[in-house]
Amino acid sequence: MEIFISLFFAALAATMAAAEATTTVQSLLDELSTLSNYQPSSILPSRYIHSSYQPTDNPNDYDILADGVVELLQDKELLADLVFRSPPPFKHNTSLAFDLYSELAQEGSTTAHSVLAFLYDTGYNNVVEPHPGLALLHYTFAALSGDAASEMTLGYKHSIGDGAELSCEQAVEWYSRVADAAIDYYLSGPPGGHALPLSKPKLSDLKGGPYGLGASAASTGDNAYRPVIYAGKAKDSGENWHDLIDYFTYAANQGELQYAIRLGNIYYHGSVYTPKLGPADGSGAIPKDFSKAKYWFTRATRKIWQDGLQSDKQKEVSNYTKYLVSIASNALGKMYLRGEGVKLDQSSYQKAYKWFERAHSLQSVEAEYYLGLMYKHGYYVGANQDVAATHFTNAASNGFPEAYVALGNVFLAKGDIVNAIQNYEWAVNLSNSFEGTYRLATLTRDQDCRTSLARFKSVAERGDWLVGDKMWKEASQRWEKAVEWNKDTYGRHEAEAALLTWWRLAEMGYESAQNNVAFILDQDKQRVRLPGYDAPVNQTLAKISLNYWEKSAAQHVLDSNIKAADYHFKGLGTEVDHKKAAELYLSSDSSSLALWNVGWMYEYGLGLPTDLNLAKRYYDLALEVNNQASIPVLLSLIHLYVKSIWQWLSGGGENALLFNFGLKDGMSAREKEERIDSQDAREAVNRVDWMAYEEQGSSSSSGSGQTQEFVDGLLERSNIAGQDDGFQSTTFVIVVVALVAVIWIRNYILERARQRTVDRLTEEISRRAHEQAGHTEQNPQTPAPAPTPTTTPTPTQPSQEGLRHRNYNTHHENDT
Repeated sequence: MEIFISLFFAALAATMAAAEATTTVQSLLDELSTLSNYQPSSILPSRYIHSSYQPTDNPNDYDILADGVVELLQDKELLADLVFRSPPPFKHNTSLAFDLYSELAQEGSTTAHSVLAFLYDTGYNNVVEPHPGLALLHYTFAALSGDAASEMTLGYKHSIGDGAELSCEQAVEWYSRVADAAIDYYLSGPPGGHALPLSKPKLSDLKGGPYGLGASAASTGDNAYRPVIYAGKAKDSGENWHDLIDYFTYAANQGELQYAIRLGNIYYHGSVYTPKLGPADGSGAIPKDFSKAKYWFTRATRKIWQDGLQSDKQKEVSNYTKYLVSIASNALGKMYLRGEGVKLDQSSYQKAYKWFERAHSLQSVEAEYYLGLMYKHGYYVGANQDVAATHFTNAASNGFPEAYVALGNVFLAKGDIVNAIQNYEWAVNLSNSFEGTYRLATLTRDQDCRTSLARFKSVAERGDWLVGDKMWKEASQRWEKAVEWNKDTYGRHEAEAALLTWWRLAEMGYESAQNNVAFILDQDKQRVRLPGYDAPVNQTLAKISLNYWEKSAAQHVLDSNIKAADYHFKGLGTEVDHKKAAELYLSSDSSSLALWNVGWMYEYGLGLPTDLNLAKRYYDLALEVNNQASIPVLLSLIHLYVKSIWQWLSGGGENALLFNFGLKDGMSAREKEERIDSQDAREAVNRVDWMAYEEQGSSSSSGSGQTQEFVDGLLERSNIAGQDDGFQSTTFVIVVVALVAVIWIRNYILERARQRTVDRLTEEISRRAHEQAGHTEQNPQTPAPAPTPTTTPTPTQPSQEGLRHRNYNTHHENDT
């Protein structure tokens, strides 16, 4: 610590002694002042990193910097936070952070206990040996002091039995604390509750899934239409949200009503992807702007009420226009009711009521709900619970989810638990209602522990305004900087900082964060592995990646389940286990990639008995699930039939495909048995709840092991040599390359043949044209015919020869 202080002041003294030091210090101050999202653990940041710092013409920069240094060195928690999270220009120093937090933990710091628990839990950066017992102890100290991150971590660990006792009751206890705080904050907001944070997109989804577009379950079938998939495509093509908003603005200014509505929603929700219900998608996040939202919604309502609130006179419009205008009217009503972009007072409630009345006149169900809300709480109108209940009932009967929540609250206040639960269930089934989920979890806590646990976890993760959402935003922003900056300097530094934040969220149970950690550290990014040419595999990182692929898979993510199977198949981060891989592939039967892998394993007898009939069956199923798998399935079937013919010629038995064409139902006895076993396995997997998941084998530990430069250089992954998959992958590549070469040669030959045909036709046409024009060369042995007297044609009557020549030219041009 003393060395660090000495070096810091020595550097400061050297800077002050330099002739042009003022420029250097000012540059440092400007860079620090850009960290507007920075929030240290305990106290407000000093003036030298505060976003409100504004340079003046004659500031005493040295005094400002000196004050900041003194404040930094006098507050261990601020210093530890800066060293651990390392915003530029600070450097990451896990060892120093560990020492500082160890001292702070002795003083009772909640943040220190939380960070030490994470370091003992994961062994991050090899700063300390992983110690589950000490990790659990520090998490408990922090959680008992009210640290929400530690409470969520303990809830998750007890739910899966990772480093803590597998106990649904204890998991519910910890998660319910976070959920209680989340619902309290939600209800403390404006009418209708605080807006939920944006969803948390995965890095892999922005690439179409771990296996890319079309191959991953994340981007096939109905999943191909998810906003995050569109966002990934737009990002890869170089598009940005400014271009999209510019296009919407142009269309809206041309009178396109739907684009005015979309612009209003984009600025209101803070995302270009805004669903009808629920939080907006984080993959299209932009800054919220209530003034712009109000402007576009107001313009949309002019389609019917040209004078705005000054007159109720309506213009005659189509039903579709009425529907769009009702959306804008409801949005304006909510903004006036909630004080979003407007001053909240009695006049704003009056305007809100009028806009809801207008939307209600256009048959809006949402307006019915908000009118009930105003009568329930007495906003502008007098409080009237009967009128409110009538509005809620009408809105619920037309399928508005939050109206069911309101009715559930009415029944709950009367002590009618049965009807309250029924209404909450309807709300959750319709839209996964935030408040409805919490009410159900609370009311059914003693009846169904596991279901209540899943609901409390959902509420804690979705309503994470105070902790998780801030951490996620920080990680996302730093990852974006890593993409923009030079990978050798700040780029890698920011990538590692983002990884650290996602890693902490992963330990808290966020599936998206677990997926991100696994994806960043993934050691199996090659689609085909070539002996001697593949990048070396870092088995330490592979072990961690497998751990989080499995945790993500336990939360019902199909692609993660397949990635875990790949790791067991190839021996990445664990021993090679083809049988385990086959079990995981069979439990992923809604993925064409998993089905193809099962077929391949049946074909070669790896982890499953050799059976060409079952191999063909699974190849066919892969094509049925996803028709984009046609090329690999075709190649596999060709190879399979060639192998079957060879077995038949060499005296192979009933396993050959040729001997099973005549089966009555198309399946052999073994195939029937395997089909039954597969169905039983899928049913067993579906019965297992993710919260009862217990990790087994070498991947159960989340520790990092002893590898030098664990974080530094993690993006290079070059510490340990990888394994070769051998002859099979090389053969497959050769077959694919040969097929492509054959297709190219065939196309080239056909093109040359077509060109020769065209040349011959052109030559023949030219010859005939010359003959018809009288330009054919005379045979010297044949006397020329005697000239025939002709009449000189008049200008208005062309000669017959000219007519023939012109007609030919006309036909020739038409043919061309």
